[in-house]
Amino acid sequence: MSYRCLIVDDEPLARELLVQFIEQLPSLILVDNCADAFAGLKVLHTQPIDILFTDIKMPRLSGIELVKALTRPPRIILTTAYADFALDGFEVGAIDYLVKPFSFPRFIRAVDRALGRPPSVESDSQTLIQPPTFLFLKVDRNIVKVSLTDVLYWQAYGNYVRAYFRDGQTLLVTETMVHLEKLLPVNQFVRIHKSYIVALAGVTQYQTNSLSVGSVSIPIGDLYRKQFIEAIN
Repeated sequence: MSYRCLIVDDEPLARELLVQFIEQLPSLILVDNCADAFAGLKVLHTQPIDILFTDIKMPRLSGIELVKALTRPPRIILTTAYADFALDGFEVGAIDYLVKPFSFPRFIRAVDRALGRPPSVESDSQTLIQPPTFLFLKVDRNIVKVSLTDVLYWQAYGNYVRAYFRDGQTLLVTETMVHLEKLLPVNQFVRIHKSYIVALAGVTQYQTNSLSVGSVSIPIGDLYRKQFIEAIN
């Protein structure tokens, strides 16, 4: 069975991420993706939609106001950069909310919940063709698209993480290591220390207590050595 989806979000990068995720699930069909709520309202009034992915905070008409304008709304999944707004969504019958940036597994859980599928039931989460090649991460007050193939390693800085790229540039991301580790594809990145996550493709050599990413030596923590060896092999 197929489910028709609509995206409404004023952020182009956020729409691009949802398009990528939806296209990886055979049971989901993307009908349209709209840059504002008025365009989304027009689609909802002219075409059948099963799942609506809508941002909350948008100019002119918010996602909450969009849903309230519908006499028979579809299943609602909110996408927002502000977790504090989630309560407003549940008041209009939203099934789930995704706090940006969100991972593909988290997206899967929201879809399963919207379709009434328990997590233990085999679903489209088993049909992932390939892991995401990028993430949308918070940098200052912006949401920035980060290409994962360009990242060599990540280093913790308190409640921030600095990404180190192949071209020598760095980027300070408003993210914790714990949450970032959940977002990253496990077949591409591995945590080797409480302060470091490395790209497996960037590892040039390793010893018992350290590894090299190019000319940079990074320690391997005792608690993470086993999972690194399993990942590298």
